[in-house]
Amino acid sequence: MDKCMSPAGGIAMLYGHRRGQQPNEHPVESESGDDLQTAERARAAVALGTGSFRVRCLCRILCGLLLAPGGIAHAQAALTYYFAHIASAGGWRTTFTYVNQTTLPVTCNTSFYSDTGNPLTLPFNGSLLSSASDTVAAGGLARRQTDAQPSQPVVTGWASASCNGPVKASALFRLYSGNVALAEASVPAMTPPASQFVTYADQSTGVAYANPSASSAMVTFTARDQTGTVIATRNINVPAGSHSSQNLGPLFGLSSFQGSVTISASAPIVSLSLNAEAAPIISSLPPGQPDGAPAAGPQVYYFAHIAAAGNWRTTFTYVNASAGAVTCDTSFYSDSGIPLLLSFNGSQLSSTNDTIPAGGIARRETDAQASLSVVTGWATAKCTGPVKASALFRDYNGSVPQGEASVIAATSPASQFVTYADQTTGVAYANPSPGSAVISFTARNGSGSVMGTGSLTLAPGAHGQANLGPLLGISSFQGSVTITSLEPIISLSLNAEAFPSFSSLPPGDAASFQVYGVWDCGNDSCNWATVRDMTQFDSVNHWMIDRGDGSGLPSVNLVVLSFVQPTKLLNLTNDSETVNGIPIGMNSAIVSYFTGHNVRVMLAVGGATYVSDWDQALSTNATQLGINAANAAGAMGVGIEIDYENNTNPNLTALQEFITAYRSVSPSDSTGTNPAALLTIDLAAGDQYLVALCSKATSDWLTGSNPSLDFANATVPNGQPVASDAETNWQQHAAGETVAGVAVPPLPPARFTGAVRLEVGSTVEPECNNFTASLQNSTAIFAQTLAPNGAGITSGMLGYMFWEVEAQAPATCEGGVGTGANNYNLPIPMPPLRQQ
Repeated sequence: MDKCMSPAGGIAMLYGHRRGQQPNEHPVESESGDDLQTAERARAAVALGTGSFRVRCLCRILCGLLLAPGGIAHAQAALTYYFAHIASAGGWRTTFTYVNQTTLPVTCNTSFYSDTGNPLTLPFNGSLLSSASDTVAAGGLARRQTDAQPSQPVVTGWASASCNGPVKASALFRLYSGNVALAEASVPAMTPPASQFVTYADQSTGVAYANPSASSAMVTFTARDQTGTVIATRNINVPAGSHSSQNLGPLFGLSSFQGSVTISASAPIVSLSLNAEAAPIISSLPPGQPDGAPAAGPQVYYFAHIAAAGNWRTTFTYVNASAGAVTCDTSFYSDSGIPLLLSFNGSQLSSTNDTIPAGGIARRETDAQASLSVVTGWATAKCTGPVKASALFRDYNGSVPQGEASVIAATSPASQFVTYADQTTGVAYANPSPGSAVISFTARNGSGSVMGTGSLTLAPGAHGQANLGPLLGISSFQGSVTITSLEPIISLSLNAEAFPSFSSLPPGDAASFQVYGVWDCGNDSCNWATVRDMTQFDSVNHWMIDRGDGSGLPSVNLVVLSFVQPTKLLNLTNDSETVNGIPIGMNSAIVSYFTGHNVRVMLAVGGATYVSDWDQALSTNATQLGINAANAAGAMGVGIEIDYENNTNPNLTALQEFITAYRSVSPSDSTGTNPAALLTIDLAAGDQYLVALCSKATSDWLTGSNPSLDFANATVPNGQPVASDAETNWQQHAAGETVAGVAVPPLPPARFTGAVRLEVGSTVEPECNNFTASLQNSTAIFAQTLAPNGAGITSGMLGYMFWEVEAQAPATCEGGVGTGANNYNLPIPMPPLRQQ
């Protein structure tokens, strides 16, 4: 039956929200056992009887209004990774590496292109290939290295890899003199292309760039000195599909400079930069593309390793791409976590202060102290605004550099890292968390089989480093290493297979999604009207705090306790079910249960049952309601979600007053450090329901660099949709719609999550127990690659939310949500969110 004509549930599935208690706030069993959907279905049936909804549904069938302009772009066949440079033959060899951390095999088809954009033939194991196909086993590795051809002229180009699942993709460029490795640089693959790059540079810096777009790109190179003054510019037209590489000195006609280079393009390109100030030693520079236009305001950067004195020197570099000066205070810590004295220009300092001019740089290198013992540690930089922060480690033999690696600073600690490894790989790690961190290491070979494991306990503030072979007792392996810690840590890995040449490996903490959460309806029709027995609560919710793979990590990084009644919150009601307007089941024990495992908690205010309560509370005193919500959030250490499901006549003026009042108590916080600052909103599955709310939220509350709401949830329809319907709904948010004369603008993909159900009535969905067959698996590539369409600058939705009715769900959803958390390298805790 066509869902538009379905007499029950169809309209909500097409347009609507998802859930609710019974109108009388008590459980009502339907014949199907779907006790918590009865009210929603009744509303859907009523909606079908109204003229506007009936006409809209008919028009969908006849007119194809489901399509956005140009048609809906459903899930792409693959994720695309871009390698901005290839160097082969002569003294060069390039290695392509794919690490698959997921539980499913992934196939990557890699195509090689010449400087002119034509297929480029490369030698691999004696075969000449212009493309290669690799199936990477679950947890495994695929690696291809071009053959040594020292007598042949160097060939250059670029490559793209089309993969049917997420991988850690990187390229390693190694320079040889005969059979001796002189230098190497490892560069993470890009996804997607970008239109601007900013990174440290001098006259020796090498830049490579390729244009994967369908049209020519005018690429502008701008060199600035340390003060931010423009000293040279150059425009180069790069035809579609073509590639080029240069050193910046000859490109600009500059014999000497030190500062930064900005590369901007009229169409998205891919680019990399290589540091060559100690040539022939080279290292990769941070990629430099904007990280979703980070919001202005204080930023913290973490350097997972310092190596100074002896044969080592470390250089700290800050590039300020912003229009205003930024000050960075950098503190250095020893392996034990106490302040570490480092020598800079003859001065012993445990901290430094640098003011970086707009467009300028700050750079500090530890002094050469060859006669002293090596000291190691880690560092943090607290900056008044965003910068490009990195550290360069250089190894010397006397005064001659032997090797170097440049490592981009981490912007937040993480709980899981996955990267290429062998027995020589060096790992460093530090614990900026307040509690001791139990760090686990798991080495896998190319087929994904576990080769060795180990663990250690790192005290707060402490730091360590090791080579994996001795650390895990493995004499030889090639594959990957997974590093996990429930207490978030910082880490880096260095490739040392051709030591003394070495290079930084991709950091391995990159996640597919930032938000991966669950609405918890509780065990009493979403009332939370009883104090829970925590042993019983744990028995049915333990999967949320433990994904069951031995890592000890949670399956989600956000839990939304649903729901709070708005009128009780306004009146700060105290009765048998409520304390100061908050259901007694939403207490500190429940909050601590999750936050103790680095899972953020929010309270959802409203829900389908409480539409009239929202209306009453807003019309009575919206400002006081906002203040009460913010005060409750601050006292409990939680965020607040607005779930206001008035489809026909929402009080948007009063809702604006609520938001303004909330922000007066708890201002926006782009760093993510204040739990109460997290304020979100539920919109419909697509733009066809809650239209007025969607329009207002998208226009006024979810846009700009400092929005009043952090993100929206494109919530679930009544039943579980098929993949194409879910993607259509999400595409509507990104593309924008005009519905019954009401314009809903495009919403940046980085501003919303998509939602699916863990169960429908008494039927358990694959989301819970079968990741392979789940919607979160089949729609993942769409969600990861959804492109902005008039709003935002970065591709990919923020993540997934799962609707769970505890009374109907099984005791565990590790096989669905837990597996997904591992496959998407879920960041724990929830990190600072992308801003654009």
